[in-house]
Amino acid sequence: MDPQHLLLSGRPPGDRSIYDEVFRQSVYEKYYTLTPTDIVLDIGAHAGFFAWKAAQTVQEVYAFEPSPDNFEALEKNTGHLTNVRRYKFAAGSYEHTTDLWWAPNNSGGHSLYKNLVNQHTVSYRVRVKRLDQYLAPGRISFVKIDAEGAEAEIIKGAYEKLSCFRPAMAIEIHSAPIHKEIEALLSPLGYELHAKGGGYCSMLYAVPHA
Repeated sequence: MDPQHLLLSGRPPGDRSIYDEVFRQSVYEKYYTLTPTDIVLDIGAHAGFFAWKAAQTVQEVYAFEPSPDNFEALEKNTGHLTNVRRYKFAAGSYEHTTDLWWAPNNSGGHSLYKNLVNQHTVSYRVRVKRLDQYLAPGRISFVKIDAEGAEAEIIKGAYEKLSCFRPAMAIEIHSAPIHKEIEALLSPLGYELHAKGGGYCSMLYAVPHA
C-alpha cells in the first residue's frame, strides 16, 4: 500500500518533513534492520508514520503520543493495524501531570519544554508515566525516541527495561547537553553510540555490543 495516504488532510505543517524522514530517508533505521519477530517502542509517535511502517514488518509496535491532535492522526493511520498499540501519554522519569506545549507551525514540535523555536504559547495538561512501571514484562528489540527534549528523561524512566534487553535505539536529540546525558546513561549498558547531523536536531544511534 502506498503510504501517501498517511498524509491526512487538514493537518498542521510539519507532517511532510517527518514523512520524508521516515519513508524517504529511513532516518531511524541507519543502524538497525527491522525483523518479523521484533517488538518496537515508538516514543513520540506523532501521526503514526514510523509506527505504520514498522508494523508492516514487526510483531508488535507500542506507540506513545501525548499530543491530542497528533494522537488523533495516529489513531486514524494505525487504528486498523492489530499489531499497533497506542497510548496517549508522555514517557518520562517519574509519574506526574504537566504541560505539553503546542507548536502552531510544526506538528512535530509539541514539547514538554517551552521554547522560542517552536513558538510555544498554548499548552495542554498531559500525563507522564515511567515505561519501566507501565510496560508488561517482555522482550524489546528496537526503540525510536523523538520527544522534543525529553529523551534523557524517557531513558531514565525505562532504564530497567533497557538494561535487561539492550534494544537498538534511534534517538533524535535537540542539544549538546542532552547528547552528553544520554551518552552517560547508555555507555555503561554496553552501547556503541553513533551521532549524525548537527544544529538544533541530530540523530544518536545506540547499538548494543555483542
